Amino acid sequence: MAKSESSARIVTSVVAVISAVALAVSLVAAGFAACAVPDVSTKALASAYSTDDASPFTKDELVAAAVQTKRYTIDDNDKAAVYATIAAINAQEALAGTAGKGAPKIDVTANYAAGELSDEQIATLEAAFDAASERYVLTPDAVSHLDDVFGVVQAAKWWLLAAVVAACVGCTATAFRGGKRLLGRVLTGAGVSVLAVFALLAAWVAIDFDGFFAQFHSLFFAAGTWTFSWDSLLICMYPPEFWVGMGAIWLVVTVACCVVCITIGRLLRKGSTQKR
Repeated sequence: MAKSESSARIVTSVVAVISAVALAVSLVAAGFAACAVPDVSTKALASAYSTDDASPFTKDELVAAAVQTKRYTIDDNDKAAVYATIAAINAQEALAGTAGKGAPKIDVTANYAAGELSDEQIATLEAAFDAASERYVLTPDAVSHLDDVFGVVQAAKWWLLAAVVAACVGCTATAFRGGKRLLGRVLTGAGVSVLAVFALLAAWVAIDFDGFFAQFHSLFFAAGTWTFSWDSLLICMYPPEFWVGMGAIWLVVTVACCVVCITIGRLLRKGSTQKR
């Protein structure tokens, strides 16, 4: 009997630990989702920080390109849509007579409505973009990097969803096996752990953003594949300040979720203690 109870406690402890880890990952995923899923985050930060003073394009044009590029990188990897958006912006500049040296040679009378490009039109635009300056287009190197990001995000998405499911199932199992007090410890532990890690990362970003940015990219991408000129279209859409803003959104959402977990966890532990 004692052996059976000991085994049950071990199983309950293991379930609690797994639940806490899965919940911690889910809290981080919540902040990432706030940055990556809605267009509004990209639109707001691009509106505030895109560097139109270093670009041949206006602020509105950079914002439109930034939002569509985000969709390409995070959502659908729809090359027709992102190429059409950038082609339309260049066509507007050409028609206005403001296209400068290095602009792509494209048919300004073509219909570049997103999603309506044929394979032939995409191939034609690719050839034009290959010969153009990175100030006006996403070059093959830039598109390759965006494709790399898409691959990482798609792989991570399923792991993060699995963590959310594991957290929900695990917390439910923990409540049934260990009661409210143990569930409260899981919620509190996950929230506090994530807050501690994010505090260290926030300090690193505040002290050395460039170093953090480089180390973060080196985890997922080969050296030299993610660096571009300061006046390239990609960097004008997404300058360092843009990423600081994204980091702030991620931080605020994750911290808010952690505070909720910690608060609920303490209430559960307190309520359990009072009943004893």
